[in-house]
Amino acid sequence: MVAKYNEWVAEFIFARGIYRAVSTIFNRVTGIVPFSVIEVIIVLLSIIIMVKFIRFIILLIRRKSVKKKVAGFLCNLSVVLGTVALLYVTMCGTNYFRYSFARINNIEITEHSDEELYEMCIDIARRMNVARAEIEENEEGVADYSLSYLEMAKAVRKEFEKTAKEYDCLNGCIAGAKPLSTSYIFSCFETTGIYSPFTVEANVNIDIMDHKIPITMAHEMAHVSGFMREDEANYIAYLVCTGSEDPRIVYSGLSIAFSYSMNQLYGANEEYYYDVWNQVGDKVAADMSANSEYWSQFEDKTLAQVGNEVNNAYLKANDQSDGVKSYGRMVDLLLSTYFQ
Repeated sequence: MVAKYNEWVAEFIFARGIYRAVSTIFNRVTGIVPFSVIEVIIVLLSIIIMVKFIRFIILLIRRKSVKKKVAGFLCNLSVVLGTVALLYVTMCGTNYFRYSFARINNIEITEHSDEELYEMCIDIARRMNVARAEIEENEEGVADYSLSYLEMAKAVRKEFEKTAKEYDCLNGCIAGAKPLSTSYIFSCFETTGIYSPFTVEANVNIDIMDHKIPITMAHEMAHVSGFMREDEANYIAYLVCTGSEDPRIVYSGLSIAFSYSMNQLYGANEEYYYDVWNQVGDKVAADMSANSEYWSQFEDKTLAQVGNEVNNAYLKANDQSDGVKSYGRMVDLLLSTYFQ
């Protein structure tokens, strides 16, 4: 509550103080292993809870020490929930109320015309065509990164460290993003990645298209670095990826900028929108088509709807009143820095 109503406290006491110190330790410890620690914890906890529940039911049936067992169960539950709440607030919650990335780095957010948005989209499309021309493709004509996940994670981590030197509000001492073994399940929920505040890990869905993985890695690492707002995490990920000399990473960063910018352009001026699409090369269009086809299999499914509703409720609960729409506010940052 203090952090929510006092940005200075959220920024300097928590984000740059308590969070940075504690999260660095957590992240280095969990970063020792290449797999997602939080996934292992969830599996183990599920087994423990199931065993405990069965034992509890058996004791109730036998009526042995029922009052004592119920009291013990409630006591243990309160300790667990209290610990979870403490970790969440310390490792995540307070960071929603810190200074904005724009404020810290003196990025002035100003209004821009449809023509300026159009100009930026044209430039992004051009840069995507250039980067895509240097990337290999598979038999289906879709971008094939031909790198192992760990190799890509190492490359993106290096780019993040480089960006952190330019923007000192970022914590450059971050372990690489972890692959999720349950990635397909996350796709069912239409989720590309997740930040675990309990283990301070960046976790990535590796079932998605190759060209979407580097930007997702950088996005989740931005959360680990202390920036929880989705629009800011997207923008930081864009800076990380487009600052690379590897066309595969650059292309990934440009793809998210293009997606959000074009969504805004469509609502502003459809004629401009279709004109930009005419500038998109066949290879880029093939990648976008493949990406749309991949996600179409999960549309209108119960799990996807549940995932969106939960995510929307979570964002609003953390003072992002736009909910999932807050992802689109990245365009304001793109436009402001583009024309500055």
